[in-house]
Amino acid sequence: MITFESLHLSKPIIALLAKHGITVPTPVQQAMMPLIAQGHDVIAQSETGSGKTLCFALPLLDKIQRRDGLTALILAPTRELALQISGEFIKFSQGTQLGVTAVYGGVSIGEQTRKLRQTNIIVGTPGRLLDLIQRGSVHLDAIRYLVFDEADRMLDMGFLPDIERILRHVPKKRQTLVLSATLPKEI
Repeated sequence: MITFESLHLSKPIIALLAKHGITVPTPVQQAMMPLIAQGHDVIAQSETGSGKTLCFALPLLDKIQRRDGLTALILAPTRELALQISGEFIKFSQGTQLGVTAVYGGVSIGEQTRKLRQTNIIVGTPGRLLDLIQRGSVHLDAIRYLVFDEADRMLDMGFLPDIERILRHVPKKRQTLVLSATLPKEI
C-alpha cells in the first residue's frame, strides 16, 4: 500500500495530514506527488474532489524555504478557489513561517500589496495578478513553481490572453503543473 511516508513527504507534513485525518493518498496523489517532488512538469486530469490541491501543495511546501522569497505562483479561475487553495497551503505550512498570500479582485488591493512583501507563495486570479504586475507591486522573476489549477475553467472564462501576459513575467526555467477536470486541446 502506498502511504504518504512512501511518497517521501517530510515528517511535519505527514503529522499535519494525520492531525487532519488524512492518512492514505488518493490515486491522483499517488501518481503525481513523486513526479512533482522530482521536479517534473506535470499535466493531470482528475475530477473535482480527487485531492489535486494537496497533490501540488504538499511537495511544494516541502521544497520552499522562508528565505527563498517569492518562488511559487498558483493561478486559479475564481476568488473562491484561490481562497480555498491558499487555505490548504496555510493549513499544511504550520510551523514553517512561509508566507502565503491570496490575490483576487473585489477587495482592497492595498492589503494584498502589503502582504506580498512577505510572501513565498501567491495564490491568485489572473486579473488581479496582472493588476499587481502592472502597478509594480509584484515581480515574478524568481518564480520556480507555476501551477494552473482548474485550467479548463480558466480557458472557459476567457483567461487565456491574461495567462499569456503573465507568462511573459515568469522565468522560462521553472516547474509547471497544470491540473484540470478536462483536458481541452488548448491546454
